Amino acid sequence: MKKNDELYQNSLLKRRATINPYLFAAALVIKRLNWDLNPKSWVSRTRLRKWKNKYSGQKAVIVCNGPSLLKSDLSLLDNVFTFGLNKINLLFDKSAFRPSCIVAVNPYVLEQNADFYNETEIPLFLDRCAPQKGLRFRENVVLLHSTPSYIKQFARDCSISIHSSGTVTYVAMQVAFHMGFKNVALIGCDHNFVT
Repeated sequence: MKKNDELYQNSLLKRRATINPYLFAAALVIKRLNWDLNPKSWVSRTRLRKWKNKYSGQKAVIVCNGPSLLKSDLSLLDNVFTFGLNKINLLFDKSAFRPSCIVAVNPYVLEQNADFYNETEIPLFLDRCAPQKGLRFRENVVLLHSTPSYIKQFARDCSISIHSSGTVTYVAMQVAFHMGFKNVALIGCDHNFVT
């Protein structure tokens, strides 16, 4: 009897593991329509269009969150447009540096840093899930729509969608391109994660 139960359970697991491409596609379409019909989507797209090519041909720096930032002279960035990532605000008590804008798309980071994001006046480019993570949609907030993980394309127009590629640094590069920056440097991109 026990062997029959195991066979039945295994067949159930196999059926659940079968991917129905039509259900998958329908779910994606419904998810996308929900975003496209959301008023926050319309406002964010309008805001993103205002940023489009605003800094055409200029230079920018993406400031990541690696430990080398503590050894960097960030005052050299005083007259440069900078993108701070995720919880860049943790550096604020150690430095006078303030980024020109902040990009964050990880739902856990958004939730953990919601208090700061809700108080800052720095322009924020956040994943569209931000309001569900306790963030207020305000004048300085732009919500970004991420494509499904299998679409690995660099966004030319962030008002449509961006691709996260598993790292906020890649998202910041797309936002920088959207804004028209010609040369973009990375600093502090020296993370070392065990997993």
